[in-house]
Amino acid sequence: MFRWGGVVSSGVFNKYDYCDVVALIAMPLIAVLIFVFAFIDTPILCASPASGDDYASSGGDANGDGAVDIGDAIYLLAHLFNGADAPAPCPSVGINCPNPGGDANGDAVVDIADSIWILAYLFDNGPEPAACPSMEPTENPDVPAAFVSAGTNAQGYEEFLHQSTGILFVKIPSGTFSMGATAELDAPFSPGVDESPIHSVTLNAFLIAKTEITQQQYASVVGSNPSAHVGDDLPVEQVTWNTLHELAGFLDLTGLSLPTEAQWEYACRGGAMGPFGGTGVLDEMGAYQENSKGETSQVAQFNPNGFGLHDMHGNVWEWVEDYYSAEFYGDPCASDLDPLNGSGVLERVVRGGGYNSGATTCRSANRYFLIPLGLTNDSVGFRAVYPLD
Repeated sequence: MFRWGGVVSSGVFNKYDYCDVVALIAMPLIAVLIFVFAFIDTPILCASPASGDDYASSGGDANGDGAVDIGDAIYLLAHLFNGADAPAPCPSVGINCPNPGGDANGDAVVDIADSIWILAYLFDNGPEPAACPSMEPTENPDVPAAFVSAGTNAQGYEEFLHQSTGILFVKIPSGTFSMGATAELDAPFSPGVDESPIHSVTLNAFLIAKTEITQQQYASVVGSNPSAHVGDDLPVEQVTWNTLHELAGFLDLTGLSLPTEAQWEYACRGGAMGPFGGTGVLDEMGAYQENSKGETSQVAQFNPNGFGLHDMHGNVWEWVEDYYSAEFYGDPCASDLDPLNGSGVLERVVRGGGYNSGATTCRSANRYFLIPLGLTNDSVGFRAVYPLD
């Protein structure tokens, strides 16, 4: 551990003698620069502030000029001690988010240790600055041996059988889509304020269950069926987010996951914009308030969407992995690649609407939340995914 001026940097140089690096290289220069920036009101000559269009090429490219050089160390010191603009962000990563531009040592914090890291890299053969996170999806990911090929569906997408559970999955290819809604896109419905702004999201490929998890599938894994509407081919319901995640719960026993909110909406749309996927007519896509007669429906009784998935609209609400935040779509820290809201207070997102829901809540973009523990609900179930990144 290295301590200087009350600032502690732990693990900054794993293979270097701190005294040699700091005393011979970093400390004298940093001391001079801090004095200049902290006590002399003078323009910064060696560092150009990053504009809104500049992005860092790596964690060490603080000024966003595409190179790591002495100007970046100076820029960081000017930011830390003289109020200069924040470092240029990595592509699609907000300035104050994990791994921003300027986070040379990759510890998710921009501080004096990053200037030291850059100086050691430049002048003492130190390790390279941390890379910006990749914004490109993995190409042609392998499907694990737990799944066996089940051919191609009528929509042209590969299907795989999960061997231990018998659940049929559809492989959703990596891609980019516009997440969210506007009044124009979802007319005649009025989207909620939490469905904006529309923003571009890129996803790695993933496997998603072709239908909602049925009562037979759920019971075969956990040994019990909590559902109020009983039937082997009906979707399981009255399951909570916490129950699914607990030790020896369904996800733990199968190695499967809940979809992220972005994965769910991408899968639900099936390549279509507008309020509903597939044919675009809700009565043809799922059981909801107007056609359900107060009961859930056997899975796969309605038309599939563009990916060959059934019941993405209606029947039962589906838990997703994310915490709920009304502001998440506008969060500058949310990555454009496989976004996940992994922090929150309590509420978790549910999607898709249920058999007793109105049409507006069954839309592809509609967001709702529930408490993840305690009371169960006979219109809330889930479908599983397996990420392929």
